[in-house]
Amino acid sequence: MSKEKASLSIQRLRCPTIIGVYAHEKKQAQPLFVSLSCTLDISKASKSDNLAHTLDYAALCTFVKQYCKQSKVELIESLIVQLKTELETQFQCDDLQLIIEKPDAIQDCQSVSLTL
Repeated sequence: MSKEKASLSIQRLRCPTIIGVYAHEKKQAQPLFVSLSCTLDISKASKSDNLAHTLDYAALCTFVKQYCKQSKVELIESLIVQLKTELETQFQCDDLQLIIEKPDAIQDCQSVSLTL
């Protein structure tokens, strides 16, 4: 069976997270936006039209939101590396790229982001 490769992209998933090094950041959740892209083999799912034969991106989004919510790190640098490791372990996607945006990081700045 030949492989049909597709690129999955999830843009700016809102993930309320307690993260930061300053006292005010540790008191309440602030929004992070997580974007990701990865490559999937969709050959089986494209023939069967069955969700069980592909990556369930609703489950992926739920996992990302829950992971960020339960995270106990101060830096988005730590979060992005840990989250990427977990996603690569839990979900079958290749060439995973993550972007985490922290819009409230700096006053007068739309957002600060890291890409891994």
